[in-house]
Amino acid sequence: MDKSSPLDTLRQLRELLDAGTITPQEFEMLKSRLLAAPAVAPDSRPAPLEAATPSALPTHPEPEKTPPLVLGPPFGATAGAASPVPDSSSPEPYGQPSWPEAPLSAEKSALLTPPVPPIAPNPPLRPEPGDEDAGEEPARSPLGKILAIGGGLLLVLLIWYLVLGQSRSSEHLTSTSQTAADTVAVAPDTGPQAEQLELPPITPPETVRIAPVVPPTTAPDSTTAVIVGSVTGDAQPAAAPTENADEATSRVRDVLASYYTDMQAPPFSADHYFAPQVELFVILRNTTPAAIAAWLDENRFPEFKDAQAQVEPGTLRVGPAATDGSRVATYIEQSQAFRQSLQKNQNTRAQMRLRVNADYKITYQKQERLLENILSDVAPQ
Repeated sequence: MDKSSPLDTLRQLRELLDAGTITPQEFEMLKSRLLAAPAVAPDSRPAPLEAATPSALPTHPEPEKTPPLVLGPPFGATAGAASPVPDSSSPEPYGQPSWPEAPLSAEKSALLTPPVPPIAPNPPLRPEPGDEDAGEEPARSPLGKILAIGGGLLLVLLIWYLVLGQSRSSEHLTSTSQTAADTVAVAPDTGPQAEQLELPPITPPETVRIAPVVPPTTAPDSTTAVIVGSVTGDAQPAAAPTENADEATSRVRDVLASYYTDMQAPPFSADHYFAPQVELFVILRNTTPAAIAAWLDENRFPEFKDAQAQVEPGTLRVGPAATDGSRVATYIEQSQAFRQSLQKNQNTRAQMRLRVNADYKITYQKQERLLENILSDVAPQ
């Protein structure tokens, strides 16, 4: 006979629960079965004769024993797989009568049952946030629809206005009917106009016609005389500018040649080459011939020794005479000298601009650009 007590059985169930073999639901079900198990029915068979004698009966009744726990089927099993009931026909051992076992009272079962912490009920399943969003559509703001409708209406009105304006202008231009409004002359709108430049009138050049002296004895044809006189008068003014330009170039060339020859060594006579009032000379502005001579004696002659300069052949260009008779000339100046401060020979080529008055006196001289500047260590002889 199994001598395990309900306490041992309950301890085994607790160990199975802790090991994860059974679930809490199975543990509670088995525990309730253990506490509510009915007492084992007494054997209905007649006791043997020997057991009826008083001498065979025990003097003291044996302690009550709890029948072993009969484990029910696992959770989810069918009712047909219940545990087998012990056979009541098997004979009990001799000398040990079976006493009916009373079920445990509620107080004893409470004392024998170890305290079990209450099992918290499973929380109800809550829907996921994504499921709620999928189930219910968020309320849309009507502002987007209002803006879209308003933008569409504005676009339609703009297109209608443009089309209507074009149709009106084309109808006015292509209409075959003429109204009183069409006959009214309207001055066109004019915007701001640029200031008109008033140019002075161009006076035609004066031509002098010289009639040839005709001997009184001869009577030439009047038509021939007029034609010959016209040709002669036209040819003479055309030849005069050519002669004046060549003469001016020659005179400017002579002035520069004499000027550079006199610049080689002091004393330098500035009054012979410069006008009484000079606008610019190298770095001097609004100066006089006396100031130019003093500047050359102080700066150029002590620094430049054996200086020689000339106009590069073929570079002199003399412009036409202005209203005051002055002319502008350009040329390339070639110079060489020994620099005292550097103790070197210096060869330069520079682009020069010169202006002379009607008397071919210099009023303006400037070095516009230095083309070459070569220094050598050869000492002067």
